[in-house]
Amino acid sequence: MKFEDYSPEIQAKLMEIGNAAADAVESQESPAEGIPEDSPNFSPELELSRLINRRKAELEYIDARIAQMVLLMHERGQS
Repeated sequence: MKFEDYSPEIQAKLMEIGNAAADAVESQESPAEGIPEDSPNFSPELELSRLINRRKAELEYIDARIAQMVLLMHERGQS
């Protein structure tokens, strides 16, 4: 079932769950954070992975907010 097939109430609940999960993930510190790039303990591979995951979470959040705003506009009779 696609997200759009759910009722607005269920969509809102799913977005709340997704936002809470994204907030939890984003609030966790990565082991690579705070380690200078010239340190022997710095891992470019881990940093790249962290950045890709962060970008994905942020894009998913933005997409969810866009969907929320479109639904709100539709509820208010706008297209």
